Amino acid sequence: MVKQKIELSRLAENIRKIEELIKSGIDAGTEFSLKGQLLNEKSQYDAVVFEERMVEATTAEKTRDSAAIAYLVTAETRLNAEEKMQYGEFLKQDFFTKSDFEKLDKFYVQTWDKLSDEGKSQMSHRVWEGIRHHEYTFDELPENLRKKESDYLYQQMTGQKPAGPEVGNFLERDKADFIREYESGDRKAATEILSRHKSSENIYSRNESSTVEDSLGKVNQSDDPPEGEEIPAKEKATTGLELQAGISEVKDSDGITVPQIRAFSPGRTRGG
Repeated sequence: MVKQKIELSRLAENIRKIEELIKSGIDAGTEFSLKGQLLNEKSQYDAVVFEERMVEATTAEKTRDSAAIAYLVTAETRLNAEEKMQYGEFLKQDFFTKSDFEKLDKFYVQTWDKLSDEGKSQMSHRVWEGIRHHEYTFDELPENLRKKESDYLYQQMTGQKPAGPEVGNFLERDKADFIREYESGDRKAATEILSRHKSSENIYSRNESSTVEDSLGKVNQSDDPPEGEEIPAKEKATTGLELQAGISEVKDSDGITVPQIRAFSPGRTRGG
């Protein structure tokens, strides 16, 4: 941020000097050259302003994510300090990988049963996101984790636990087969059903509710605009998908084109 502010100060001074020279009365050739230089300086200024806004937006998003994670961790009152720390580290990840298996296995053995339904939902979401990202298959998960996840899914499917919308996405055929095999005691067959590609693509899908982002509203609802009120046009450039996808070209109200600035998303880790 300090670097951007220094650069903005330098560019603003250059713009001021060039504008004064143009106003002082100079020959047409020099004026033409200075106007081109002025346009270039203003474009650079706008680019730095845009970059600064990207940094501010990303910092704010990271702060909001940290607040949401803190909220979720604090809600797990049955966990001790060490367990809360590990749970918080898990929540920083969008999905798990095989490198997480050792820690996950220990957590599911010692801590899983202490989690609230919300805590279990948060963990399950990341387990199934790892499957959807093809990091592993359900049958490759550690045995203790497979058992806990199977039990939790069965409880939701049979109404023993509140079922989130993500469980409703489970294919009806696979759901019926899973419940049948689970109740018969054939865990191997039940695991094979959960390993089916279509099931793993539908359970805990990304656009459903079991994510840290859903807790942001619980932490700070004041950031959302009032119902029916649109986000101002100038603010839209620093919100939503633009932060992740990058913006190739931006123009200000004077029609000045800002050079390409590649936006970046918060540094979340995949696993490990």
